[in-house]
Amino acid sequence: MVRILSSLRKVSKFVVFSAALVSILLLTRSSMRYKPLTFQEAVLKYSDQENRIFLATVDSSYVEMAFNLYLTSFLPFNISNFLFMGADSKACQMLDDNGPIQCFSYDFNETEGNISSSYGSPGFRRKTHYKTQVILDALRLGHTVVIVDLDIVFFRNPLEHFPCGHCDIQIQSDVSEGNTGFYMARPTNASIRLHEKALELGGNNSGISNQKAIDRTMESMIRRKTINQTTLNAGKFPCGFTYFEKKKIMFLGDGTCKDCVLLHNNWIVSQEAKIYRFKENGMWQVDSEGYYSDPTRKYLTYDNPIDFGRNLTLGRETEALKTALYMGHLLNRTLILPTFHCHGCKYEACRNKKKACALNTFYKIAVFDKYFKDGYREHVFLSHPKVPESVKNRQSPTFLIASEESVALKIEDPVEGKTLVPKNTKKGATESELISWFRGTYGDHSVLRFHSLYGAVFPSDNTEFLKKIKSALKVTDYRQY
Repeated sequence: MVRILSSLRKVSKFVVFSAALVSILLLTRSSMRYKPLTFQEAVLKYSDQENRIFLATVDSSYVEMAFNLYLTSFLPFNISNFLFMGADSKACQMLDDNGPIQCFSYDFNETEGNISSSYGSPGFRRKTHYKTQVILDALRLGHTVVIVDLDIVFFRNPLEHFPCGHCDIQIQSDVSEGNTGFYMARPTNASIRLHEKALELGGNNSGISNQKAIDRTMESMIRRKTINQTTLNAGKFPCGFTYFEKKKIMFLGDGTCKDCVLLHNNWIVSQEAKIYRFKENGMWQVDSEGYYSDPTRKYLTYDNPIDFGRNLTLGRETEALKTALYMGHLLNRTLILPTFHCHGCKYEACRNKKKACALNTFYKIAVFDKYFKDGYREHVFLSHPKVPESVKNRQSPTFLIASEESVALKIEDPVEGKTLVPKNTKKGATESELISWFRGTYGDHSVLRFHSLYGAVFPSDNTEFLKKIKSALKVTDYRQY
């Protein structure tokens, strides 16, 4: 018994020692991974052999957009000389959870990092000056900086396409001025002076963004011939106006830009609208919570095949949209948006070849997302490579819910589809009929397809949900102003 007790004591001591050793190793590993670098060390670590580095500022409200930049631009082109600059205490940790992705927490003392600041707001203007500060700090260390806004997607590695080897500044065009969302600054005295003066100007005037401060300072230096600046070719480095509006691109497949080096998704207000436009153009790769890849989620979609003319079409298509949202709620399915006719839109993007418009043409996406962010998907959703083949291949035949209205509109039975006739064709299908058809008989399909939804469904008496729909549809224009 004494020997047994002695052995147990030795084993116990060994277990305690082993556990302590493992804890030390884990703590050491953790501290090695998260040991904070100084700004100088971080920039030096991630710059390339020519001391060039891409910098992008991010706060915690824009982490998804930053992750999309990484997935669409840095990763595909094997760009490793980049560094995200966290504007608040949470941004880098949130990026690290997705990666890890190289990020430096810059102490801006930002208290609204979790608030998505829209173009023109005081928060937006304040946050833009962070870019000027980090660029200036890197320039003073002797590094060439390419600043990249988060709403950008690369089609090529931009470092291979800057045309001027001796210029202080090479900046993207924003139609009437330089766009400080994308430019290269070389570590020259002129570049440093530009950013010092712009930072001072912005600090003394809270009403201007860093773009206004940089552009005004640069114009003054150009007049005095104290800086060598060039504007990048707008066709190769297009802003949102040039790419989407001038090229009349609304959806994936509307057009191509063979010479484009990148796209800057600006000229549209709100992060939500930018993300939605990225999605409708196949430029969104973030798959949070299986947004694309969930094999079990079920969907429904429909078309708007009839043009009722300039005065009536939007109203009719809005009623169909409300019906689709209600059906999605009732059947526990996610709505894949249709296209809409473009009546009333004054922007050139609406004059695309298909004459088809996206939801942001008429309704404010930031408000819509407040109520239905997880309840819908973009029109081109099923074209995304991350959507499982099992979902794409399990689509229903095209259903037409017959009604007096479908007869009046002379809508014929869909070819290779199926017409379902409710008991009351005047008022449309009831909740019980919809549940019987689409949770029961045809419920196994991953995607339910409908020819159209004009007068197809009996109006719901769910007043709470109807109020939700009404609140979600706030009228605006294509640019979301």
